[in-house]
Amino acid sequence: MNDCTKRNLTIASGVSAGLGAYMLSNCYGNKYVHKYFCDKIKMNVSPQDANEYKIAIQKALKNEGFDEYGVKIYDASTPEGVNIINQILEDHKNNIQNRVTRAKNPLSKYLQQKLAKYKIKKVEKGFSAIFAGRNACAIQRVKKSTKEIQSLILSNMEKDPDSVFHELGHHQNHRSLNKTADYFLYKFLLNKKYISRSILGILLVSLFTNKTQNPDSNKSNPFYPVGKFIKDNCGKLAALACIPMLAEETIASINGQKLGQKYLPKKQWQSLTRAHLRSFSSYAKFTAITGLSVYLANLVRDIIVSDAPKLGNKMIQRLKKEDNLYKNKISMDVFINK
Repeated sequence: MNDCTKRNLTIASGVSAGLGAYMLSNCYGNKYVHKYFCDKIKMNVSPQDANEYKIAIQKALKNEGFDEYGVKIYDASTPEGVNIINQILEDHKNNIQNRVTRAKNPLSKYLQQKLAKYKIKKVEKGFSAIFAGRNACAIQRVKKSTKEIQSLILSNMEKDPDSVFHELGHHQNHRSLNKTADYFLYKFLLNKKYISRSILGILLVSLFTNKTQNPDSNKSNPFYPVGKFIKDNCGKLAALACIPMLAEETIASINGQKLGQKYLPKKQWQSLTRAHLRSFSSYAKFTAITGLSVYLANLVRDIIVSDAPKLGNKMIQRLKKEDNLYKNKISMDVFINK
């Protein structure tokens, strides 16, 4: 096996180990955040508190112009709300299946089929959290028949009424824009596809870039300085990719907090403050975990590609040295015995 083949195998091993380190750290980190911040069911919402929230939300809808803006709230604790939310869920699942049907390229179709089950399961899990009162969401969607843009909020008003203020804060963020610009801005800021693709790009560039450039000038890469910059700052850049989402969520919480201060009694407003702090903490932790996961992946890759061979060579040299000393000792013992 020549040196080039050995180096390629070493880099492949390092990249594989780096991807594994990223997936493990990101998975367990996000599970921790979901368990202690996102999926925590609030069992202490009394009927009186829920009623106070509902009254305050109706006042905010009317006085702040949300009704005129077309914001509609569907309550997962009522039969009517459950039916509508289930219909929205079915629309999401049909859209996923339609992407598989529309795919013409065989490879694209195969990949879409593999991902469809995972995506549907993820959507169902998200809607289950809404029904259980563990989460709420703001949705902007377009009716294909009339091209009308709908501004929706899905929430369980009996178990999780305080989250509605955060979702109203989302709709308040961009009300100064026209509805079309508002829709595309939501798509850009809240759709994790763009964030995940940016993070994946940063991760792959850092994993396939070496610490030092190839000394052979004939094979030097003109884009190496860019790759080296991304590699040296991969964790920071991955965290920065999450900043638009973090900013959107933070501003939504601030807007919701101001609305709550206007229309909620002091007791419920204090509860809303705690909910918004927990929400900000969860998104901040997601951002930090993403940056740390990319950094750890790059670190593991460099240890295997750069440091592991050096350590291996040192160990081999040490073993050879010890072996020679042992052989010399045997020779001396034989000589003495003679």
